Amino acid sequence: MRTGEHKNIEIWKLNRQVQTVPAGTLLRIQASSPFLLHWTGDEWQHSTDTRSQPTALDIDFLDIRVTQQLQAPVRFTFLGWKKTAGKARITRLKCMLRKWK
Repeated sequence: MRTGEHKNIEIWKLNRQVQTVPAGTLLRIQASSPFLLHWTGDEWQHSTDTRSQPTALDIDFLDIRVTQQLQAPVRFTFLGWKKTAGKARITRLKCMLRKWK
């Protein structure tokens, strides 16, 4: 990244569950403990399981690039995460096909 340049990041966490994400955004999923995210960007025709990455601040995260080509909502659920044990829930984020201004 060049000096003066910034990334467009939208953060999703349990106490801040964004509903829309502009195209061209980096969607960062954050949690207070390690997690495995089961997610799709094409209505479950294909899915990906991604493990979170730890930080020195005891926050785990993973990033999903929301591209201009993404036509379907991003949907995800946490697998094997102690905070959601027994609560299979799929979160749906609408991807807005517009760029940040």
